[in-house]
Amino acid sequence: MKDYKNIIIGGGASGIALAMNLKKRNVPFLLIEKNDTLGSTWTQMPDKLCLISSDHHNRILEENSPHPKLKRVPAKDFAQYLNDFSKDLQKHIKLETELKDITKKDDLWILETTKGEKLNTKNLIFCTGYFNHPIIPSFVKDDAHTIHFKDFKNANALRAKKVLIVGKRLSAGQVIDELVQANIETHLSHRSKIEFTPNQFIFSLLLRIVDGLEKLILFFLPNSKNKPDVKMEASVAKKYFDQKRITLHTDIKEINGNKVTFVDESTDHFDKIILTTGFKPTLIDKIKGTNFSKLVNNFEHPEFQGLYFLGFEEQTNFRSRFLRGIRQDAKKLANLLSPSN
Repeated sequence: MKDYKNIIIGGGASGIALAMNLKKRNVPFLLIEKNDTLGSTWTQMPDKLCLISSDHHNRILEENSPHPKLKRVPAKDFAQYLNDFSKDLQKHIKLETELKDITKKDDLWILETTKGEKLNTKNLIFCTGYFNHPIIPSFVKDDAHTIHFKDFKNANALRAKKVLIVGKRLSAGQVIDELVQANIETHLSHRSKIEFTPNQFIFSLLLRIVDGLEKLILFFLPNSKNKPDVKMEASVAKKYFDQKRITLHTDIKEINGNKVTFVDESTDHFDKIILTTGFKPTLIDKIKGTNFSKLVNNFEHPEFQGLYFLGFEEQTNFRSRFLRGIRQDAKKLANLLSPSN
């Protein structure tokens, strides 16, 4: 059984950001990642997906900038950017290692991996994000006709002529754009009013000054932890609604094979159903249900000493789940984990 001072679970943006900040402070740590590369989640994104905000908001270190400042970065490029940190962290990472269970004994956490390894650590930090835990509505019974946004790659791979999208936010708009461009008959099921971001000019301007706006908000409301409302991007999808190229439906009552019954009792048949219904925190069963707005010092579990979190909603403020928030929070957590504190 090996002993460590700090073990980070997850080799995505938040795990890497924390690891680099700990390394800079000469704080010992081990980062374990279940896949064979760092940043691997970003390689699983839809083929044409780009980060909605421009590069300078997406750096995980202040001094690190891989792309032109105002360029939108493809997810695959961002994945490579994250994996490039392997060179700096190679002595501190353990790849293809998945966490199975955790137990607390005295002041140590005992970790068991799916390979049967056991690791001890004083501090255990979950940086596991959301993407590996999609929200699947209860009406979904048939996986043959239904996929989640997590598993959507591109329109051609669907091999479908008629598709129903479930959801109304950012991801739904991104899928709509690709399906319509591929001449696929596109339908949308939604429970409440569809809202869009401002038009392209205003939205682009807001993205350029978002840092200043958010700093102003946090100056007056430093503890604001409201969950962000990420609307459908107008410049991507609104034109298709205006052109009546999207058929709208109410919420879904049930799905039976390729037949969908909506709450207004109307029915229709679809070759494929794509769920853009969001994600839940990726956590092991023992700590599911953690209230991130109630963490001690915004990072530590209120009941389990030495159990920390990074990259989840409502931690320090409304930016905590976004890359620009993770960048700031990683520095704060690294300071908390430093021996001088």
